[in-house]
Amino acid sequence: MSFDSSTLPSTGAMCSRMFPPYRSNVLVASRDPLAVKLVDFGLSVAIDELPVASPEYVFGTVHYISPEQLRGFPATEQSDQYSLGVVLFHLLMGAAPYHHPNVRELGLMHLQAPVPRVESPIEPLPARLAEIVTTCMQKAPHLRFPGMRALLDALKDVELVAKRHDWTRWLGR
Repeated sequence: MSFDSSTLPSTGAMCSRMFPPYRSNVLVASRDPLAVKLVDFGLSVAIDELPVASPEYVFGTVHYISPEQLRGFPATEQSDQYSLGVVLFHLLMGAAPYHHPNVRELGLMHLQAPVPRVESPIEPLPARLAEIVTTCMQKAPHLRFPGMRALLDALKDVELVAKRHDWTRWLGR
């Protein structure tokens, strides 16, 4: 995965509120399966344009929204980490971490259900990658990375290790 400041919107004073991996929101380069770009920030807004937090109005996609946003708090870097963790989970596992036909129950799963184990259905993942996804998906924002820069550094470390051990082969399947 090739991550830089254009990959993580919060580094540019943006809050994405969600980034679901469907409708071509996550693009993988055909020449380099490690070059991943996020596109279509339809619900993105500049941080200084965020509306006042209100539990009456929640904006986001229920499969990818952070617990704190479901509680009516404004989106933050940690909220984006949660959503990115869910996207990475979906990309690695082939499905979102929580499923329920009822939207309310699905939201409650983001609030209360344990973070599912991150295990590839194809073959073992680098342990550090699974730890990163699990950290991003912690229910409490203070248990996630202290900022997007720390998350970016952790992902770059995984990229280096994956290349060194040829663990990139599972990305192309």
